[in-house]
Amino acid sequence: MSEIVNCWFLINVSITEVSPLSLIEGNSLSKFFLSYNVGSLDKFKGSIVHYTLEQVIFNIKSLYNNNFFSKKLEREALNDYNDNYCEQNLQKSLSQIKNMII
Repeated sequence: MSEIVNCWFLINVSITEVSPLSLIEGNSLSKFFLSYNVGSLDKFKGSIVHYTLEQVIFNIKSLYNNNFFSKKLEREALNDYNDNYCEQNLQKSLSQIKNMII
C-alpha cells in the first residue's frame, strides 16, 4: 500500500481486467488512475480511460501541467470510493443480499 500512497496516480495497463482491487485501493487514497477502456473501468469516477497508448501518454503530459485537473480527479476518486466501495457501503450491500437470501 505504501507504493500507492507515494505515487502521483496509477496506470492500469491490463487489457483484460474488469475491476482491479489496486485501483479501488488507490481511489481510497485519493489517487486517480489512467487505464485502457476495459471491463467496468469506465464506470469509475476519478479516472481517465483510453483506447490507445498515445492517448495515455498525451494525458500524462497534460496532467503534469494541469494541477487543477489533477486535484479534481483526486477528489472524484475519493468521492467515488466513499460512495461505492467504502467498508460501510459494502457491509450495507452484504446485509441487503443476506436479507434477500433469508
